[in-house]
Amino acid sequence: MRYTGTPPKAKLVDRPELSEQFADTAERMFCDGETLRIEFCVDRVEPGSGPDALTVAKHPVVRLVMPLTTAVEMINKLNTLLAQVPTVSPKLVDRTTGRPPVKN
Repeated sequence: MRYTGTPPKAKLVDRPELSEQFADTAERMFCDGETLRIEFCVDRVEPGSGPDALTVAKHPVVRLVMPLTTAVEMINKLNTLLAQVPTVSPKLVDRTTGRPPVKN
């Protein structure tokens, strides 16, 4: 027998044991037509091969996979959220401080 009524509303059950992950970048994205895969990375500064040389390495911290319907829902919610915050151009933000660059 097929259910034809209104689907019941899902109740959100919190899981406080879940850890949060910070990411500097959404590095890779791939869509196979049914799912969207996003790899989030953090930047780690590592010593380089010279006295003043430093290198930055990207390390994956989360690989998120979701159906396309969920991706569209997430995009719509992000657009709503971003419409409520002041606009800041990413090109005008210093990645080391998260603030606009200091003009000399």
